[in-house]
Amino acid sequence: MKNPDKTRHRGKKSSAHAIRTVTSNEINVQDSPDYKPKEVAIDFGDFILLSKKEALRLGIEFYDSPVLSSRSKKNTLDSVASFFEKSETIFKDDSRGYENFNNYDIGKKISKGGYSVVYEAISRVDKTAYALKIPNLNPNDTQRAESMEQFHEAVRKWACLKNKNIVKIHEYGLTPIPWLTMELLKNGTLRDRLPINDLTECRRIMGQILCGLEYAHGKGILHLDLKPENILFTKTSTPKISDWGTAKAFSDLTENGTGPSSFTPAYASPEQISSKEFGNIGIRTDIFQMGIILYEMMTARHPFNGDDVGEILFKTMKMSPIPPSKMNHKIPLQFDRVILKALEKMPKNRYGSVSELRRGLEHINWK
Repeated sequence: MKNPDKTRHRGKKSSAHAIRTVTSNEINVQDSPDYKPKEVAIDFGDFILLSKKEALRLGIEFYDSPVLSSRSKKNTLDSVASFFEKSETIFKDDSRGYENFNNYDIGKKISKGGYSVVYEAISRVDKTAYALKIPNLNPNDTQRAESMEQFHEAVRKWACLKNKNIVKIHEYGLTPIPWLTMELLKNGTLRDRLPINDLTECRRIMGQILCGLEYAHGKGILHLDLKPENILFTKTSTPKISDWGTAKAFSDLTENGTGPSSFTPAYASPEQISSKEFGNIGIRTDIFQMGIILYEMMTARHPFNGDDVGEILFKTMKMSPIPPSKMNHKIPLQFDRVILKALEKMPKNRYGSVSELRRGLEHINWK
């Protein structure tokens, strides 16, 4: 960890230079003799918390800089100090140069969801760009050992998947916070490509996604959060499935196990919503989620579309979708039978495997 008494700032230059230190619960700011600090910056080695007032005074631009007053936020300070004082993490301002995370130089933020944040990151070892994913943590939350173990197990299983239609894990770890790096794909998601009006292209993408899913099931690994946002594309437009099992892992890390279940409501199967009524999750859960995705690819509409989450979940459990051919006259009637079987409410009435679903699609006369 860097010497906390030698803090460097990148951004606008300022005539004033502050050395920020923290010792136990006492915060000291050394600056020009005529300056009497009221709201301060707090330096835990490489991790800096800065008040907006102080940032403006020093002319420093920080990205998502937390506001923290040493007088009113002492409990927050104690919690943050205990979590970050050994960290070698710097969260960077996108307008500045690269900062570091373990052996990676962090670049721009790629995406941010409810449970995680993804950055572009360059490895200092092989100089290759990867996607770095970390949980969207609240520093005040206590991290449970059980949640850390679940994260480690989920990523370990994902790392074992070696298939051209599955995003590759490069590295992963638990310190200073849980993290993983995966291959960086910059050609968008399936969501970006919807609707796909070319039936030939649609069939190609379908087949390759199912190929990756069938391979994972053969290894005994389920996804359980399939959706267009989790299907990424290479430069040559090869689809790859991402986020294997990490939805629940990141949810547990950020919510400490007290938050909602880790499925996406619009892509949840009936058994994910109510196991008491529909039974346990399993291979057929992924089949149901693929049915929703295939329906969207062919019709540009969600089969259980609603104005809010409650309506979507109700339709998912209780209502049959409109046959796809009624939404798009180019769709063969045989496709209706395949998709509606994949979207059966009771798992036992769906296809029993991805290979069965693939065979159903292959037997369709698309002309």
